[in-house]
Amino acid sequence: MNETWAVLFGTNSVAIQAGELQVRPGLGRHQLVIPIQVRPTHESADGHDLSFAGSVSARSLRGAGGYLGRIHPTSPRRIAVNTQLDEYLHVDIDPRQIAVIESYRDGGFALDLQIEIVADSGASHGSATISGHAVSRETWLSLLEQMRYQRTLLLELPAPDNQATPQLAKAVSYFANAQRRFLEGDNRLALEAIRQSLAALANQDPNAEDAAEAVIGELKSLRFGEAQFVERFDLVRRAAKLLSDLAAHPEVAETGPHEVRSAILIAGGLLQWYTAESGVQR
Repeated sequence: MNETWAVLFGTNSVAIQAGELQVRPGLGRHQLVIPIQVRPTHESADGHDLSFAGSVSARSLRGAGGYLGRIHPTSPRRIAVNTQLDEYLHVDIDPRQIAVIESYRDGGFALDLQIEIVADSGASHGSATISGHAVSRETWLSLLEQMRYQRTLLLELPAPDNQATPQLAKAVSYFANAQRRFLEGDNRLALEAIRQSLAALANQDPNAEDAAEAVIGELKSLRFGEAQFVERFDLVRRAAKLLSDLAAHPEVAETGPHEVRSAILIAGGLLQWYTAESGVQR
């Protein structure tokens, strides 16, 4: 926990600690929740009613960062020396801001809190600053799941029957892993999981790479007036697998978020078709 001192009643009379970031999921927008512990350390703070407001900024995002939003004012609560007050600070965050954080973070990031304190309905005012309050990668991924960020910005597929369609179930499992790896910021492993998913659709070894010339040759020789959709989609699958094979060759090209996001969308479209063809409800 980060601890700071608030100047109030003419002295450093209150200590404030910030706890692990939480979230309150909403409809279309959410609230980040920052627990704080308020501990009066001087008798001058005894018996006063305190409320909190302020603002929150994000930083440690590959050099980027900035203002997130205002802290909603809390209701006044009385404090006493030698006791501890647990309070929660709420700040709104929308999907666009979440997407910006996701675009820049390499793991975790940090928050800066400017806390405004009002005592006794405005009779006295104070302030406190908490800088560099760490939000770990694990904490943030947990919050993303609670906000259903993955389901909102990526793709959901119906879960196939493991017994009836084991290959498809395996492919969907790899696809889910790819989305998880993407959220974690591990682009190469995300693309590797897409590669495994596309291979699983045809019950193939993901390490068995198609020659580009063979795929191009079959595309050129395809007689569109005769080929069924199953033949066409298999060629698209093989071409997409060829794209994802770059994950096995990082020395050829670096895999970035843009490439992974595009590969996820391509694979998701293929999985949607194969899922529907298997008889699983769309």
